[in-house]
Amino acid sequence: MRRIVIVLAVVLLTAAFAQATELGFKAGLNLANLTGDVENNKAMMTFGGGAFAKFMVAPQIFIKPEVVYMMKGTKGDSDDFDEKMKFNYIEIPVLLGYQFPTQGSVSPSLFVGPAVGILMSAKYELEGVEVDIKDFTKSTDFGLVLGGGVDFGLGTSGKLAFDARYTVGLTNLNDDVDADEFEFKNTVFSFFVGYAFPIGQ
Repeated sequence: MRRIVIVLAVVLLTAAFAQATELGFKAGLNLANLTGDVENNKAMMTFGGGAFAKFMVAPQIFIKPEVVYMMKGTKGDSDDFDEKMKFNYIEIPVLLGYQFPTQGSVSPSLFVGPAVGILMSAKYELEGVEVDIKDFTKSTDFGLVLGGGVDFGLGTSGKLAFDARYTVGLTNLNDDVDADEFEFKNTVFSFFVGYAFPIGQ
């Protein structure tokens, strides 16, 4: 299943990037957490970043495929000991967006779309000691992205792109024998800043 997802993603992204009107890079911070059958946990700050393409399919309507490295997980809500669950993904969102018509160089937008995360590593950490839990974690995570952004035009040289988004995980990450009895899913608030430049013009 994981190989099929990767092959399909590569094919779709290659086709999308070839038709893009702009390409860009971005980086930012995540507030990552887990929901479900987990207790005494809270969000932790992590990193995210990668590349994106954008092309218009109608006036004000765009599609934006992305390839981003995303750090997710949670940490224990205790002052007595340091406990974390850390998941690293290569994530591929495909976003459908609406770009509001404006005068000038400022362009706000809203977007929504699915995201597929390919698990790269999964660790449980207690007081600085890590244990690999990748064998007990689903290798593919499906999610839904909701968000908005603002682009600031820089003339013909490109634009600065800011966006904030919420990604809700739809997959039970527990891949153990008791997965039906213990469920937990990713949830992430992300804040990105990037630079986009026009192509094919």
